[in-house]
Amino acid sequence: MSSIKDFKCTYDNGVLEHSKIVEELGFTFPDVYLHADKMAVLSKSKRKTRKFDLCSAFCHTVEGEAMGGIITLGNEVAGPRAKEYLYTDYKELGEINEIDFTKGRIQEVLQACQILHEQGEHVMLEVSGPITILNVLIDIKQIFKGMRKDFEFMKSVFHKLARKF
Repeated sequence: MSSIKDFKCTYDNGVLEHSKIVEELGFTFPDVYLHADKMAVLSKSKRKTRKFDLCSAFCHTVEGEAMGGIITLGNEVAGPRAKEYLYTDYKELGEINEIDFTKGRIQEVLQACQILHEQGEHVMLEVSGPITILNVLIDIKQIFKGMRKDFEFMKSVFHKLARKF
């Protein structure tokens, strides 16, 4: 049976080590964020380097991107993040797109998980919460504005997000 383990998240867990491993593997940014096979190799290599029990290193922007968010894939210094926002006003969040898990980077992430599973690895997905997902679609100031001015509407947006998964 699996158990839940605490993970101490620090800056050292991320960017610099990630870039070094990508370079050692002969991969490039942003290409490593686009292909399941490279994601799987990177994840497995990071697990071995850190001496972890679980493979991870999947992107926090795939859900928002799959809902229509416009992202930049980044480079060795800064990873994927919102490039520009799909929505400008919190009231537009009622129009959030459904996720198609069979295409795009979200499908590549799921395929990377399958590859790792088939290799006998234990995989940990990064679970993004509603604020993180929405921040790929709209400026966070609009999210908080909506929560302050129209809490019931934002509550319905959060429920809509929950139903998408």
